[in-house]
Amino acid sequence: IIELKKQDVVPVKRIWVLGTDAFNSLSQWHQVSTLVSTLNFWVINRAGEKELNNKLGLTKLASHSQLWSAASGSFWFDQTIDMPVASSAIRQNINRQPVPVPKVIADYIEKHELYMA
Repeated sequence: IIELKKQDVVPVKRIWVLGTDAFNSLSQWHQVSTLVSTLNFWVINRAGEKELNNKLGLTKLASHSQLWSAASGSFWFDQTIDMPVASSAIRQNINRQPVPVPKVIADYIEKHELYMA
């Protein structure tokens, strides 16, 4: 991103998709200030999570489409998806079928070889 800014090229917008449980603990992550200064967050509702905790005071967006144009350090809370499985469970079960995620996500994981040993 730094090199792109030096060349006056607009950097690609980066969006991190994570569950409410991960978002709620974001303030405890290593180098969180770097993440917040370079990313926006698409927060997926997780079954069992009681509430969203915006401890870092990030800017809450009203819609998914705003993620692409908003300043870094913004988030959208997607309550239309209620995902009961954590990424740790996906990593543990990635070589078993079926992967406990929607097909579109499983296809993306396979295509990009994510969570592979």
